[in-house]
Amino acid sequence: MKGHLIMSEKERSRKAILEKVKSGYIDLTEAAVQMRVVYRQAKRIWKKYLKKGDKGLIHGNRGNSAVGHGFSKIFKEKVIDCYQEIYEGFGPTLASEKLKEKQGKELSRETLRKWIIEAGLWKQHRKRKAHRTRRERRPHFGELLQIDGSIHAWFGEEQGKYCLLNLVDDATTTTFSLIAKGETTSIVLQVLKYWIERYGIPQSIYVDQKTVYLGPKGLSVFQQVCKRLGIEVIPAHSAQAKGRVERNHAVYQDRFVKELKLRGIQTVEEANNLLLSEFIDNLNEKFAKEPLSQEDGHSPLLDTNLAEILVWRYQRQLQNDWTISFMNKQYQIVDSKSKLRV
Repeated sequence: MKGHLIMSEKERSRKAILEKVKSGYIDLTEAAVQMRVVYRQAKRIWKKYLKKGDKGLIHGNRGNSAVGHGFSKIFKEKVIDCYQEIYEGFGPTLASEKLKEKQGKELSRETLRKWIIEAGLWKQHRKRKAHRTRRERRPHFGELLQIDGSIHAWFGEEQGKYCLLNLVDDATTTTFSLIAKGETTSIVLQVLKYWIERYGIPQSIYVDQKTVYLGPKGLSVFQQVCKRLGIEVIPAHSAQAKGRVERNHAVYQDRFVKELKLRGIQTVEEANNLLLSEFIDNLNEKFAKEPLSQEDGHSPLLDTNLAEILVWRYQRQLQNDWTISFMNKQYQIVDSKSKLRV
C-alpha cells in the first residue's frame, strides 16, 4: 500500500536494536554484536538510520525485482542492451571494464558472463591445453626481450592485414609495439629505438628465424645494430620458445582490435598515435608483473648516439678512380684538399 514500508525480519530486528542505541540502553559496539556485523558496518547502518529513519534500513532495490547480487531487472536489461549494441563479441572481462569506464555500469565479469550466456550472446570456450614444462621468467627487467610481428586484420578484414611489431620483456611482460605494413627492418629498428630511449639497452633479444632478424653470417642490419649496442641476439627454434610474446599477441588481437573498432580508427598513423598516447601504458599498468629482482638489467644509454647506430651500413670497394657503386649508382669520392664540390 502507498505510504507504507515493507520491512524484512532482519530489518525489523535491526530497527529494534538501533532504537536501544538511540535510547542509551546499549552502545554501538554491543549493537554490532547483536546485528552480527563488524563495527565499521554497524556505524554505516547507524548513520543511515539517523539520516533516513526506517528507509535507511531497507534494501535500495526493494520493489525492483532483483535478479541476483542486488541488481534490478531494469538494470540487467539495460546492460544486456548496451552489450548487444556496442560490445557484442567482447569477452566478459573486457566488456565489464568498458561498461564501467564508458557507461558507468559497474558489475563483476562473472555476473556479466552469466547474463550474456543466458541471453545467448556469449558461448563459453574451453580449450584443452597441451602439457608442457613451464620456463621460469628471467629475474631482471631488461635481461631478455622477445620480439615478433603479429600479422593480423587489425582494421577489419576489408582493410587487409598489417603487422603489429611487438617487443615484450620476459621478466615483467612489459610491452611496446607499433603497427606497420609489414615486418620490416625499418619498423624493427623503430620499436627498438623507442624501447631503448624509454628503458635503456637490454642485455639480449630472443628472435625467430626470419631474415629480418637473422642474416647470413650474422650480417642482418638488426644483428649489426645489436652488436654495436652490445645486445646478444638469441635465435628461437620454436614458437613455444617465444611464449611470452606469442601470448601477448593474443591480448592485442583481442583488446586492441576492439578499441580500434570502438574509436573508428582505420589508419596506421591513428593506430600508432593511440598506442603511444595511452593504450600501451594502460596495457602495461594492467598486465605487467613485478620482476623477481629489483635490479634493472638494462644498461644506461649515456652519451650513445642512437641516430648513428640504428642505421643501415654497407661495405663497398673503392675503385682506382675513387668511385664506389651502390644500388646501381656511381658515387665520386672527392679529395678533401680539392676545391671540387659534389
